[in-house]
Amino acid sequence: MQGLSIFFLLIAKSSSIDNSSVLIIESLHEIEFCITKLNEVKCMAKMKDKRYVYRIADLPITMLTVASKTRFVLGDNLLVSFIENPPGTEFPLHRHEAEQILIILEGSEEHVIEGRTYHVEAGDVVVHPANVEHGGFTKTGFKGIDIFAPPRESHVELMRKQGLLEE
Repeated sequence: MQGLSIFFLLIAKSSSIDNSSVLIIESLHEIEFCITKLNEVKCMAKMKDKRYVYRIADLPITMLTVASKTRFVLGDNLLVSFIENPPGTEFPLHRHEAEQILIILEGSEEHVIEGRTYHVEAGDVVVHPANVEHGGFTKTGFKGIDIFAPPRESHVELMRKQGLLEE
């Protein structure tokens, strides 16, 4: 493929790249290099204390709202949030580009998805497709696990502000 120029339009959805770039690629090796660089851009945020095993109680607390708190673990392609909402907590309606799965471990919540209210309690799993409006109110309080894929940008930004990321 020597001498064959391939025009490759790179459109990155990363906040660190504002404009599209045009690259001239001369070989398959250069294509592999570009794919590697794309993956690096996509997964730039890394936890400072990256390891295989974490103890939940040792993860730093991040406040999501005045009352709602969590502890985050960031992987390459997903974000896990160990969320705790005390009794009387309202989590405002919102939407985000990440798909989200919420697993209720303790307590219950009146959970709103696209204007419909569901009573969820310990043992329930809630699936939120990307960009679906959701939120909730808990009378009892609850503990749960949220899984976001890809990592939810606003949560990654909270981690960044707390100094938890290595970039």
